[in-house]
Amino acid sequence: MRNWRRRAQEAARREERELQRLALHEAAHALVNFVYDMLIERIAVGRGVLNDSLDLSGGCFWRTADGRDIPPQDLLVTSMAGPACDKFYGFDRDNSGDLRDARWAAEQMGGDIDTILETGRRDAEALIRRHEAAIRTLAQALLTVRSMELPGEQVERILSQSGVQRSLGRAPLPGHERYYERRGGVDRATANPDPLRKVAVFERRIDGWIGASDG
Repeated sequence: MRNWRRRAQEAARREERELQRLALHEAAHALVNFVYDMLIERIAVGRGVLNDSLDLSGGCFWRTADGRDIPPQDLLVTSMAGPACDKFYGFDRDNSGDLRDARWAAEQMGGDIDTILETGRRDAEALIRRHEAAIRTLAQALLTVRSMELPGEQVERILSQSGVQRSLGRAPLPGHERYYERRGGVDRATANPDPLRKVAVFERRIDGWIGASDG
């Protein structure tokens, strides 16, 4: 009887930890979507969130304001946000789905795939470090509600109240001066360019995805 009770307690602790991971994971996706000015429809964790199975899963559902497809450069960083968040909080999980989406986005952008993926990963990690407190606040709010689901309006309100700002039209925010450098045949944004690869200096942005440069 005691062995059965111990196994049940261990299973409950594993499930609780997995729910915590999922909540942080989906909060990170939501954070990047919000910063990149996408509309969040809802986030959820629990059983059957993505399908009808009884396995624990999570989801962050979003769309663009005008209904068009999400730009691949935005989808790249958004996809990388979940795996980057798992790593940041010390969770070791299979993120093959997110990484597959990220690779697809990188392929749409052209150029050296590995370089593009690495840049997307760094941008996702930078956003998570910058907004760690907001991610934890959102994750806790998600786990607190009985349904373990938050509508988009509430998600966006929590992020706004936590000090997160949308980069409307990639509007500049202070402290993020970026440059172009040429790698793998592609001009990529970076805060610390290689002097031998540096292409141009441009305005201060939050994320580095720039539509045009000076040089």
